[in-house]
Amino acid sequence: GCSYCAKFNAETFPKIDSAYIGGGVVRWKMVPFVTGMFKNSREVAEAAECAGEQGAFWKMHDLLYAKRKEWMASKDIRALVVKYATQVSIDLQSFGRCLMNPEISRRILRHDAIAQQLAIRGTPTFYVNGRVVPGAIPFELFQQVITQAAR
Repeated sequence: GCSYCAKFNAETFPKIDSAYIGGGVVRWKMVPFVTGMFKNSREVAEAAECAGEQGAFWKMHDLLYAKRKEWMASKDIRALVVKYATQVSIDLQSFGRCLMNPEISRRILRHDAIAQQLAIRGTPTFYVNGRVVPGAIPFELFQQVITQAAR
């Protein structure tokens, strides 16, 4: 639900991916957690995790950012995430079973607890070789952080 996360995803992440991740220079790990009061955030975090069970985490991730205003306003979030699952071409039966699996909810709750232990107060927040990098910083600043971490 975070607009700054959406901004980072649209503007900065593709450049980081192209310059560093795709070439194997940087290993990127996304840890979905829920903070704040964005309506339906927990359900879409779980949907992304369930899409990930079928190798489609990033497809669902990108779709969820593109549709964030739609899902935040949804009164039937379960039906909407199933629609999104169809759009990213994953098996709906497996997806539905995954959404019903209490382990998925527990996984997000564990991520929430880790974020709380790390005193993460806002999103996005990044860790680069243990250094905290808060906020949707521009690519040029992220480049500096990566360069410093590589030394």
